[in-house]
Amino acid sequence: MKALVVYKKSLYQIYVEERREPRILQLLEAGDVSVARLRRDHREHLATLSTVRSVLAREGVRARLRYRARADHLQDGDLVVTVGGDGTLLEASHAVASTPILGVNSAPGGSHGFFCAATRRNFRELLRRHMDGDLGAVRFQRLELRVEGREVAPPALNDVLYTHRNPAHTSRYILEVPGGPEEQRSSGLWVAPAAGSTAAIRSAGGRRLPARSRRFQFVVREPFRDEARGCRLVRGLLGRGETLRLRSKMRDGVCYVDGPHIAVRVRYGDVVQVGLHPRPLVLLGLGGR
Repeated sequence: MKALVVYKKSLYQIYVEERREPRILQLLEAGDVSVARLRRDHREHLATLSTVRSVLAREGVRARLRYRARADHLQDGDLVVTVGGDGTLLEASHAVASTPILGVNSAPGGSHGFFCAATRRNFRELLRRHMDGDLGAVRFQRLELRVEGREVAPPALNDVLYTHRNPAHTSRYILEVPGGPEEQRSSGLWVAPAAGSTAAIRSAGGRRLPARSRRFQFVVREPFRDEARGCRLVRGLLGRGETLRLRSKMRDGVCYVDGPHIAVRVRYGDVVQVGLHPRPLVLLGLGGR
């Protein structure tokens, strides 16, 4: 078996060891509460990465390491192992078509790991179960984002957020879904498949979907309501074969894919389409979700 290990760098490594950020160093020296966990999470992350590497070697798995910022092509292995948290797994997922992923939460005390079935303590057990064909998996649906008919981003596992480039600015667009079209003003529009239904879209008023659901949902963030015109289409569910469409009424619109790192510019008059991607993502060890 061949495995690709996609790992993150801890905040301590980035800001203290590599960049020597004066403000962070000052806060560490003062024992400030805002940086209280940096060293501890760093040590735990390094210990987890070391454990993953040694376990793979002992089990006869040929492993190559790839820093997550350079994980742009992950198709030449039998397994992808991510070492970090959900952010690391999300970045790796953008470069994966069908290779299964086993997520390892490297510092559970300071890192969110909803998509991560493993930790340092149970990684060997889950790896062996996978090698024996005894580890369950979930095929999570992903989203496909198109602007003016072109696919413009990797598949989204968590969500797509359409909004103005400036978060303090009003988002203006025409939403086209069943029951529409409807011209809206709001703080933006979340779209998420089942995998992302427990994240930001739920905080914005969405609903949690079963992990294996083949539906996706949208929620309008803080819709503007006035006396003359209400906003009816504030949330809804769509299924396979259905597409959410919106026409931008902003010069500086942006679609963010799975967080802040992938930002697709949307111009005035552009048509944005979001639907289910044809290739779901296989995540190991999450059969109980």
